[in-house]
Amino acid sequence: MRLLAGLLGVAVAGAAAHGQPTFRARTDLVRVDVLVTDGGTPVRGLGAGDFEVRDNGVPQRVTAARTVGSVRLGVVLDASGSMTGERLGLARAATADLLSQLQADDGFALIAFGDQVARLGQPGASAADALAALGRLRAAGGTALVDALHAGIVEADDGPGPKLLLLMTDGRNNASWLQAGGVIDVARRHETVVYPVAVGVDRQWSRTSVLPSLRTSDSHALLRVIADETGGRHIEAGWDAGLGSVFRQILDEYRQRYVLTFTPEGVPAGDGWHALEVKVKRRGARVRARTRYWAGPGD
Repeated sequence: MRLLAGLLGVAVAGAAAHGQPTFRARTDLVRVDVLVTDGGTPVRGLGAGDFEVRDNGVPQRVTAARTVGSVRLGVVLDASGSMTGERLGLARAATADLLSQLQADDGFALIAFGDQVARLGQPGASAADALAALGRLRAAGGTALVDALHAGIVEADDGPGPKLLLLMTDGRNNASWLQAGGVIDVARRHETVVYPVAVGVDRQWSRTSVLPSLRTSDSHALLRVIADETGGRHIEAGWDAGLGSVFRQILDEYRQRYVLTFTPEGVPAGDGWHALEVKVKRRGARVRARTRYWAGPGD
């Protein structure tokens, strides 16, 4: 396994020094990864004219709407001390099932975490090599969930365009250096949609009054915020053989998302974060998309 200590060390130092991640300047073209559902089923066959996009409240002209092509997939698996026994085996089987669904032009990165974070297999390694490394893994330590989320976002980003990150955990974040708010911004900037899968997570720690600062000890609340802000879905699952089906359904749903593009008009450039609002001209349909994009240096 390749420990991502250097990557996380740089990220922690940068966050502490500046209070937020440092990003590249904005490009003229903005991409928005969008899921449209009706009654929980993805809606097919939509075009650019079926969508409405607002950038900081200003209507924009959508120039293209295409379905997701090749998939850049990050899989982030909890391997903390609570994952002993059959749990890690079930996670490995579900991951093997998921990776078997990838196509020739798809890419993936497999990350495991306890209180430290590691990539399983070198970049470009085969799924078999990564799964073999996962098979040698032993559950131990705390749960650096937010640090692992950051590592998965960065490791799965091998080029421009939308990415999918599947994050599986059975516990609360209790060993991270990074703050969730900053890492959510990193996900937005890397155009990454996050699907957190909570497996048998206990709700006994609920303290949602501190949710606005994202320092909550309620794992479900934290995972929902991560999903909602990046345009993904928070999913609850059980410890059984059906976990592989959950993983496969996420990949299948992602392939049915749309990538909208527009060139910002009537709004400033280089002024930091812009609010995004996406709607679809279809009665009863529901849209999931990230809530902001980075427009430049800002203050």
